[in-house]
Amino acid sequence: KRLELRDDNLMKMVREIQEAKRTIVSAQEEIAAAKLKKKSWWMFWK
Repeated sequence: KRLELRDDNLMKMVREIQEAKRTIVSAQEEIAAAKLKKKSWWMFWK
């Protein structure tokens, strides 16, 4: 019984870590996209 509880906690922790990673990745993608937009904007003006 106790082992099952620990497994549940572990699964919850893993899920939270995956969520955090996904959030970080999407944030990085947004930053990269914004930089790309800025770059192409500068290229356009030059």
